Amino acid sequence: MAKKPIKEGYKFYAICDSSTGYIFDFFPDGRLATTTIAGSVARLIDCLPRKDELQYVVAMDNYFTTPRVITETRQKNVGIVGTARNRRGWWAQEYKDIEDQRFNTLYCWHHQDNYLVCRWIDNNVVNMVTTIHTGDETIPRARRKPRQTSTNRNHVRLVWGNDPKVTVDIPGMIDDYNHWMGGVDKADQYISYYRPNLRCRRSWMPIFLHCLDIMRVNGFLVVKSSDKRLDHKSFIISSTKILNNRAVAYESGVTRSKTAVPDPPGSGQKKKLRRMSHTDPQLPLCRFEGNPSDHRHEISSTQKRCIYCSFLLAKAKKEGREDLPKVREPSRCCSYCRVNLCHEHFDVFHSTT
Repeated sequence: MAKKPIKEGYKFYAICDSSTGYIFDFFPDGRLATTTIAGSVARLIDCLPRKDELQYVVAMDNYFTTPRVITETRQKNVGIVGTARNRRGWWAQEYKDIEDQRFNTLYCWHHQDNYLVCRWIDNNVVNMVTTIHTGDETIPRARRKPRQTSTNRNHVRLVWGNDPKVTVDIPGMIDDYNHWMGGVDKADQYISYYRPNLRCRRSWMPIFLHCLDIMRVNGFLVVKSSDKRLDHKSFIISSTKILNNRAVAYESGVTRSKTAVPDPPGSGQKKKLRRMSHTDPQLPLCRFEGNPSDHRHEISSTQKRCIYCSFLLAKAKKEGREDLPKVREPSRCCSYCRVNLCHEHFDVFHSTT
């Protein structure tokens, strides 16, 4: 691809969540592959979770917005919105002959296959295709004054004047596209932070490393959804330690004894458990550490409140519910986490994210 920073290599197709960057599915493609653009989009859409229950809208750029892609996505009951190119034999000639260059003007053309083709003027001409908008939606947005060029000088002076920022009613499809198009960019940004910089001649190695990067990013986004205090670097360090400890325990066949003495305070071996917050309740990450067989129900020396019951109570208070759950005070605890847990919540405590 001559216009890309990296001219040659493998291209990864991916479909991501627009708000977080979570990667639902991906697959590589190369020069000798026989996949088509429409086939690639259909494959990615088929992997969306609960597609029969939820309504999805896919935002895409002009590389993917072809007539065949639009037709197939409609057949799969998935909406699309994206930029488009002038393709031969696709758009009506009268649409191509429009010469109006006034700022924020919108022209819409209803295609015979029941979707909308639009022409909008920003700093330049923007062509859009959508299957979920009517063209009448507008939303006020504060727009910064752009840098003046030979093509936008007239409307910059007319709209902004001497003001650095003005409120403009832009089309709803443009606003939706701006908010929904950044999912893949967010995922690539997370991957680039801690990507291994290795040069090798084996073609499978970069693909394998990229798959590991995607697993790392998805794992971080899942954990961050429940513990917003965790940063990316700390997640990588803690997950690496957890995987290494589990591998060592599995190879050696050694697990923590039921009568093992816990680590003394201040030894640095285990972090001090935080108190349950009423504004942002979180469960400790130690429930995922060590070997799964290390976490056993055992008799505790003291009777304390169940940590998961306290977590549910804090969540109920934060949501303002009136039916507050009951908090039990069991005399049993986890042999590894050293927190009291009732029999009902022992398994869910170690499985929930």
